[in-house]
Amino acid sequence: MSRVTATELDYRESGWIEVSLLWDRESDELIVAVRDKATDEGFEITVENNARALDVFHHPYAYAPDSAVPSPSQTWKHDTGRAPTRLLGL
Repeated sequence: MSRVTATELDYRESGWIEVSLLWDRESDELIVAVRDKATDEGFEITVENNARALDVFHHPYAYAPDSAVPSPSQTWKHDTGRAPTRLLGL
C-alpha cells in the first residue's frame, strides 16, 4: 500500500476541465494536475522552483507540454456536450 504524500491546496472546475494544485510533502514540489472529465485524459505540470504556481493553476494549458494540448478537432465538446454542426458536416 502506497502512502499519499500530496496535499490538495486548491481546486477548480471550468466546463469539462478539473484543475488541482497539489503540494508533495516528500519532494516539496508543487504540481498542477489537469483532467478532462469528458475524455478522462489529463496531464501534470511540476512547477519549477514553485515559481508562478497560481499562474500555472489558473492557466495550465499555457504551461502544458505540446502533447497535452488538444488539437482543434479534439476540442469539439463544449458545455452542452454536443458537437458544433460544422464538425458533423451538417
